[in-house]
Amino acid sequence: MSPRAPVALHPTIVIQSGQIVPPTEGPWSGLLRDERPMQRIVIHGVNAAAALLVACAMLLVNYAFEAAGSVPDFPACGFMAGSIWALLALYPSVAGSVMCYVAVPILRRQGAAPGIILRSALAASGAGALIYFGGAAILLGLQGRLGAAPARAWCIAALCIPLTAVGGAAGALLARERPTPPDLQGQEG
Repeated sequence: MSPRAPVALHPTIVIQSGQIVPPTEGPWSGLLRDERPMQRIVIHGVNAAAALLVACAMLLVNYAFEAAGSVPDFPACGFMAGSIWALLALYPSVAGSVMCYVAVPILRRQGAAPGIILRSALAASGAGALIYFGGAAILLGLQGRLGAAPARAWCIAALCIPLTAVGGAAGALLARERPTPPDLQGQEG
């Protein structure tokens, strides 16, 4: 009886001799088989925490503008209390700071590869902005004021999301340039 040829069910799943065989090369090679599954869990946890931290930091920036007496550029848009230009600069900066000083050091300590760190920072920052603006939309909807916000405000919010994600990635790149703390170099401190 000769062995049967492998059957490909999907680009990532191959059945050979009655068993699922993960691909050994290509972009899908790490999808089914992971040498360090706990590292993946930690990375996802750090990403989730960083996204929430970015959303909270954006809320604090908004509260700071409100405390300073700033009037929103758009009516019924309390979630964008400052000048639009200031918010377009501050939201990415805040996301970059969170990534540079909080998330990236944890990911480096876990031994994550630089590419994974960069993608994590990009995803977590974008997710944080989505949480912030999505939460604002939900609250406005629950109050029955969703239609009161002008379409321009939602366009600015849609622009802030990728800018915040890029700001987080820039923070991860800046963290790459920072010296590695002694405990990450294998020395006792």
